[in-house]
Amino acid sequence: MSVYETDKYPFLAKSAGLFAERVRRNRPVLGVSLGAQLLARSLGATVLPGLTMEIGFGSVPLTAEGKQDPVLGPAGRAEIPKLVRRSQRVRSSSIYFREQR
Repeated sequence: MSVYETDKYPFLAKSAGLFAERVRRNRPVLGVSLGAQLLARSLGATVLPGLTMEIGFGSVPLTAEGKQDPVLGPAGRAEIPKLVRRSQRVRSSSIYFREQR
């Protein structure tokens, strides 16, 4: 399921609207996987099918604020492990996004 499949999954349009409303109200939003696509779309980015499927492992470094977070920080980790499985890419002219290829 991807955010651009609103013809198959009509509820995605409403979900994107809920993300947009949270952003408009300057409220915190965490988007993971499909949630990240919904968040990107709500900020004006275009989510497209990727050229290939990407599968692998990696890590996400915590910022100073992340290390203080009551959910992410208590383990004392500098980074969080992640599994990546995606076949989408995000395009945006916004300064908030780095284009994924």
